[in-house]
Amino acid sequence: MDLFGEFHKVEFNGKPFLVYRNVIKPLPQTQTSNSFDKQSIDSVYDLPPQPLFLCPRLRTRILLNSLDDEVEDEVTNHILSKYSSSPLFDETSNNHHVLPLFWCNNKEVDPEAEEGDECYSCSIQTIEKSCGVCRQMVDSDYGAYTCNVCSGYVVHVRCALRKDIWDGKELAEVPEELEDVESFRKIANGVILHFSHRHHLKFDISGVFVGNKFCQACVLPINEGNVYVCVECDFILHETCAYAPRKKVHPLHPHPLTLKVDHGDALFQCSACMRKSNGFGYDCTSRTCYYILDAVCASTVEPFNYQGHRHPLFLSLDPKEKPMCHICKSTKNKKVLNCIECDFIICFECATLPYMVRYKHDEHYLTFCHGDEANGSDWCELCEGKLAIGGKEGFYKCKDCCTTLHINCLLGPDPYYKAGQTYEIEDTFEWDYTQNAEYTVRSGYWVATHEDLLEEEAIQPPPGSTEVKQAIWKLHVAPKIKHFLWRCVTGALATNTRLRSRNIDADPICQRCCIEEETIHHIMFNCPYTQSVWRSANIIIGNQWGPPSSFEDNLNRLIQLSKTQTTNSLDRFLPFWIMWRLWKSRNVFLFQQKCQSPDYEARKGIQDATEWLNANETTENTNVHVATNPIQTSRRDSSQWNPPPEGWVKCNFDSGYTQGSPYTRSGWIIRECNGHIVLCGNAKLQSSTCSLHAEALGFLHALQVIWAHGLRYVWFESDSKSLVTLINNGEDHSLLGTLIYDIRHWMLKLPYCSLEFVNRERNSAADALASHVHARDPLFQSYTTPPSWLVNTLYYPYTI
Repeated sequence: MDLFGEFHKVEFNGKPFLVYRNVIKPLPQTQTSNSFDKQSIDSVYDLPPQPLFLCPRLRTRILLNSLDDEVEDEVTNHILSKYSSSPLFDETSNNHHVLPLFWCNNKEVDPEAEEGDECYSCSIQTIEKSCGVCRQMVDSDYGAYTCNVCSGYVVHVRCALRKDIWDGKELAEVPEELEDVESFRKIANGVILHFSHRHHLKFDISGVFVGNKFCQACVLPINEGNVYVCVECDFILHETCAYAPRKKVHPLHPHPLTLKVDHGDALFQCSACMRKSNGFGYDCTSRTCYYILDAVCASTVEPFNYQGHRHPLFLSLDPKEKPMCHICKSTKNKKVLNCIECDFIICFECATLPYMVRYKHDEHYLTFCHGDEANGSDWCELCEGKLAIGGKEGFYKCKDCCTTLHINCLLGPDPYYKAGQTYEIEDTFEWDYTQNAEYTVRSGYWVATHEDLLEEEAIQPPPGSTEVKQAIWKLHVAPKIKHFLWRCVTGALATNTRLRSRNIDADPICQRCCIEEETIHHIMFNCPYTQSVWRSANIIIGNQWGPPSSFEDNLNRLIQLSKTQTTNSLDRFLPFWIMWRLWKSRNVFLFQQKCQSPDYEARKGIQDATEWLNANETTENTNVHVATNPIQTSRRDSSQWNPPPEGWVKCNFDSGYTQGSPYTRSGWIIRECNGHIVLCGNAKLQSSTCSLHAEALGFLHALQVIWAHGLRYVWFESDSKSLVTLINNGEDHSLLGTLIYDIRHWMLKLPYCSLEFVNRERNSAADALASHVHARDPLFQSYTTPPSWLVNTLYYPYTI
């Protein structure tokens, strides 16, 4: 037999019997009285059905007597010793006056009963009652525990033996009265002397929210309600906290708890919600037990009326289960409350959060909401972070003003810490504003935005305009782009100048152009490579916006342009994808030593933007309707020549190669943003070995002409894709020899220049100039107005 068994009432052939069932180990199928063998006797769990209400020792003796021929005396004594060794049985060998309480709580037995008679009758009446622990119905045919004081309180046997309910000690003859010690002494009407404070406390009704006053017991802010205020100092207690008993028995713990006010120079961690606190706590009275509850968790009672749920909650789940909280989605080892009418479960960490709180910048109460109640338009007013829809954390929201705040932003990362107290912790560095003493960006932002900190402790908020940052989160781009732009504005990207400002040994000069310091503004707008990418994407930026400005100003202009409904979505939001490609290209250049061409980065940006817009089409605006291949929709593939941005010039060049010719024919044409010709010309250069060599000679000559005429902001275009790829990727070629190094040398003299590939039709003017080189012509010819034979290759209105 086992102390954790139960006898269930069953009927066989119309007669009542008791069948033993173990509540810990599963039993094999119950056998009939005519099918026992020696193996069933050896198992103390396989007892056959027996007459109703017989003592288990007596039932076993009857069974052994019926099998006297098959069972040896040694086996009989071994089985009977199972009962005499139990602390719940009498030591006499044959008497059965003392019965296990977990089979029935009626110990009144007839000592003169004959074997086979009733030993007792169960005192649980045949009425429906629910277990005081698991809240399930108790069958009156089964044994159970009842309370001798509270009428109708019943507990299942298996529930009463749970480790969080019973500590394993027999409580017979032990008085259960808990000494009732009041927490305060009444001095006068509305005046008390609380044991935790030396001054008198006066009853008061707080009608105004005071954000910097907290209850000394639960450490929660004082809102409207009844409080006790010290008449001499700032000591305040909520009325419920002042009336809290000094000793109590809580359903979370089997031992009595006593109220502890002073914790010395240490914090304690609540055993229910796992938060650290330095307020009042209920400590276990047992010397070997370190269980402690903070004042908020200790105030919970069953049934717990949680305002966020329509049904009452109970502590009915077995501690062995690991349920998931419906608020924070956590399955950690935390105490939970559950609803017996539905499947709602909430942990103590979430259940003990204030359901309604006040925010100093809002005149209404803020109500706690689940993460599932968030929508795309909800933002935290303090940290400006977006509330995660269906996230693991709840938030507070004003129903009237729609103000939303993160829990940690409103209450702080550790809401149960008293302000103004310090703790000595040796050999460690800790951040005082998080539960695990580790710094987080969220806690740092909370510290930076609270005015009650000392000036020397105050942290400057992150840079950047609030309006720009809010506009970033409303852009119709991928979340990674929004987060990237936000980091750009707040200075959170590790540019060389940013690293240098944090005392990290880094060269502040841009490693790509080696001209200016590498700031986020330089990377995104000023670097010559960057400007080439913008031009390749046909996005006009830079000088036409006025004098050079800050990154934030330029980004704000792009955001305002994105709100223009006259253009399609790709043109409106492409600049933000190009900025993302610029940052990735910069990292590849620094850490992988790979230099992608501006044309490649522009095409990748267009492709990424197109794919995302096609996958996230909305009915709010005109459908994107962009082609799968973005290059097919780009103006760069049309036959129309496109002018450069204002302040720049565009130089198209071309070369003609003829095998065996003593010279190479070259032509070039320079035009400004309005399409007017600045200069054009052709030349007879040295002989070349192949068409690639001829194109390289033509490019070198165009570079020298541009330099000689004092032009610095130049956009070169060529119809030789091999040459463009070779130059932009920084590669060498055996057919070019040292010519490639001469080209790079002259390009360094023109830091604001780029080389792009165009088709033959868009380069037809340069091709016509190169084709009009004859043997009798001089080595170099230049024109400030186009010759008649050149006008036909210029497109209206870019003719003269």
